[in-house]
Amino acid sequence: MHIFTFTSSHPLPPSDQWQIGDATAEVEALRRLVKLKTKELKNVRRLAQEVLLQRSDVETFLLSSLHMVSEGHEHECAGFEK
Repeated sequence: MHIFTFTSSHPLPPSDQWQIGDATAEVEALRRLVKLKTKELKNVRRLAQEVLLQRSDVETFLLSSLHMVSEGHEHECAGFEK
């Protein structure tokens, strides 16, 4: 993809042509880098979401376990009172 288009009938000096070619190559390299970083960011976001879901599952498990232990403890205490 070329950014610059020239309609002048005068050719550019070689040094200017080289600079334009160099700048164009740099722009393309930066576009590829942005594309890669965007893909990487999407992957990080997906992984972060997965971590949050797993965290919720662990919290649910721990709360359920605490509730079961608490109920078991109450039943044991009720048995000793009799």
